[in-house]
Order: sequence, then structure tokens, then C-alpha cells
Amino acid sequence: MQITGIEKQKSNSDRYNIYIDGIYRFSADLEDILKYNIKIDKVINEQELLNLIQKCEISKGYKYALNLLNVRDYTVKEFIDKLKQKGYSDNSIEIIINKLQDYELIDDFKYANKFVRKRLK
Repeated sequence: MQITGIEKQKSNSDRYNIYIDGIYRFSADLEDILKYNIKIDKVINEQELLNLIQKCEISKGYKYALNLLNVRDYTVKEFIDKLKQKGYSDNSIEIIINKLQDYELIDDFKYANKFVRKRLK
């Protein structure tokens, strides 16, 4: 299999469509294209393609989660529901949630404490 095209999306100029053997397969941010060395005429196998798709999905999901956190705090369950609603795979969701927890961006205990303090006021 060979990457035959990288095209800027019309609806989202921050993302690019990636074509394998002339057929659209996935989309990626410019950052992912550079990070994972995605370029035209690069030959990849099926496993490399699946890994690229998952890595790009995780990157997109993580950015989506950060945008949600700009608005308000969420519980882990709320994040899982939001990501599932957007169509992310269970494996990607688990990785995104773990990353958010590693950076202490979501924590149900802190969320509950904050919620209780807010209600008491």
C-alpha cells in the first residue's frame, strides 16, 4: 500500500485527508503528518496503516477533550459518553482518558469536591 494523496479538508482547514492507493482512508492534523512522517509515495503495510489511523484518532480526540475542558469540568463518565457519541473507538477512549488523568486534567474526586463546595455556597 502506498500513500497517494494528502489533501486539505474543505470544511476544516486544520485537517488533511490521507489517501492510500487513491482511496480516502483517514484524516490527520498537520502536526500528526509531520510527527508520523506521513508523505506521498511512502509505502506502508496494513499494520502501520491501522497504527497511524489510531494515533491520529487519539490526537483528534485529545484535542476535542481539551476544548471541552475549556468550557467546564467533566467526570470520567461524561468524557467517555462524549467521546463515544463522537464515534471514537473504546481503545482510543481509554488512551485519551488515561492521558487526561495522567496530566490531572480530569479527576472525579476533585470534581465531586468542587461540585459540593459550589452547592454549599
